[in-house]
Amino acid sequence: MAKDSLKTTEGGKTSIGHPAPVDPSIFATTATASEITWRKSGVASITAEEPKMKPNENEKKLLAEKVYRCFTPYIIFGYAFLRFPLQGSATAQGYIFHYNKKSIPAIGFIITSTIVAVTAALFFMNTIGSALDYPPIHPNPPNDSSRIIRTGNYRFEELYILRRNIIPLIMLISSLCHATVGSWQFFKMRHFAASYFTFWTEIVEIINIDVAEGVKRYMTIVLSCYGGFLVIFFVVCAMGFAPVASGGPAILGMLCVRCFYPRIHTHSNFWVLRGFGGFLFFYILICSKTFILLFVLICRLLRNSFAVWNTRLQRVLLKGGSNETKNCNPAYLSLTLIFRHKGEDKFRSSEKIVDRTEFSLLFKDHVCILDLLEGADALFANIIESYYASQVAKLSDRVHYNKMNLTTIYRQICSIIFEVYYFYRSQGSEEFQGARRLDGLIITLYLIHSLAILVVVSLAAAEVGEVAMDGLAVLRQRGMMGSMSDDELYFVMPWLHYCRYFSLDKGFLVTIVGTVFSYFIILLQFSPSLIITKSIDPRVGAYNTSILIRQVEETQELFSKLKVGY
Repeated sequence: MAKDSLKTTEGGKTSIGHPAPVDPSIFATTATASEITWRKSGVASITAEEPKMKPNENEKKLLAEKVYRCFTPYIIFGYAFLRFPLQGSATAQGYIFHYNKKSIPAIGFIITSTIVAVTAALFFMNTIGSALDYPPIHPNPPNDSSRIIRTGNYRFEELYILRRNIIPLIMLISSLCHATVGSWQFFKMRHFAASYFTFWTEIVEIINIDVAEGVKRYMTIVLSCYGGFLVIFFVVCAMGFAPVASGGPAILGMLCVRCFYPRIHTHSNFWVLRGFGGFLFFYILICSKTFILLFVLICRLLRNSFAVWNTRLQRVLLKGGSNETKNCNPAYLSLTLIFRHKGEDKFRSSEKIVDRTEFSLLFKDHVCILDLLEGADALFANIIESYYASQVAKLSDRVHYNKMNLTTIYRQICSIIFEVYYFYRSQGSEEFQGARRLDGLIITLYLIHSLAILVVVSLAAAEVGEVAMDGLAVLRQRGMMGSMSDDELYFVMPWLHYCRYFSLDKGFLVTIVGTVFSYFIILLQFSPSLIITKSIDPRVGAYNTSILIRQVEETQELFSKLKVGY
């Protein structure tokens, strides 16, 4: 879908065009030629005409206000971390979103996106340089050792540090890739995003639909849980609670400046760089999830939109609907029918809104909702693709790392038995000495966070398609489908498909789990070596290893006896 596919309909309202593979003649009984303008490019522009009997204007504005308020928790979160460049405001015409390049949110977003992009470039360049030893590290200490705190083979010390922190390294690679792609995609689509979010506040007035039920509360809970994880994760990393918590910031600092000073890990003030790397590591993790959380918000709105339309269709086909819903406000009707509120309908209003249940209005409303679906597809396609690609690689490596005794197993991949097994090994194995025993707790915290976000995102997207398919089930039950072609069926089978590469449904989530499990089996067959405690290379002696770990990681001495390789 092109970025400039936003169009203006009658009355100054914004509309989003979407591909329409269906011949409009099949809907001759529901829409006239004057109501649908088909362009040569195959894009439909639907004019959602106002009904002859106008509803209460104050109640229509209330619908738009509720949608606008749904964005409030995310806007606060985005502004706090300078990750949302748009501004929202209430005007005489309604609620709008706009992009102002001179505003603080826009400037902050550009600065933070630049920091992420530069960090990613330096990180990947120095990662390759470390693998190729370029620029080379002098194998022996120089004569002037005023800035060197010990002796050793610098090249093998560097390799030992990287291998010891291989899982934080993988986490950084995936997070940097996803954060960079997300920042670029949203910046590129910034004007489209502003128009798309504004269209949400306008379309609820046009088609008289309430989509905000429970969305603000849901997003508040999700963002609060995510914020709680960030606070805990930041505290444990700042405290040096476990080697894996301080090793991640250390290698991020190393791989950001290696091209300028290859022996940076030997510097006496390395702790300053490690502290800076900790803040940067923490911020990159936030940047990699910000737009995924925005996607969840849009999915909840889409889900409610299709639910309302489905119930209106059912009311028409069932000649007035059931006793449960016939007296309900049409704007809130589906949320009563689908989610089965008990007792008196809490959304019932004394002022009735005009019921848009004519076939012509149903068709136009459905196309408007499809516009919203296509807009979400265009805005989040690259972001979602990069997220799932990084999750498959990242989660697979973490599962293998669990086998190497540094994390816990994903329950969806293996079983809770492996978690118990890992806990037993981490407490009793000789590889885990002193503070290294706490590595499992830190990685477990991060894995729970990753699993929760993966499930929330996947189910939110799957619910959109499932609720949309309920409308198809209604049509089939009433015998209205008849003999329809594949293109016609596609029109009434909307999914979030993302550039036609895949459709987000629960089957896709199962496919991801199967892919991760298959990759896990392959890794077990090859069993690549991970040196996480002791050095097997004589060029990094035991004495130097102990000092090296304390110099680079500086984990707090939570145990009285810290052995070599803690």
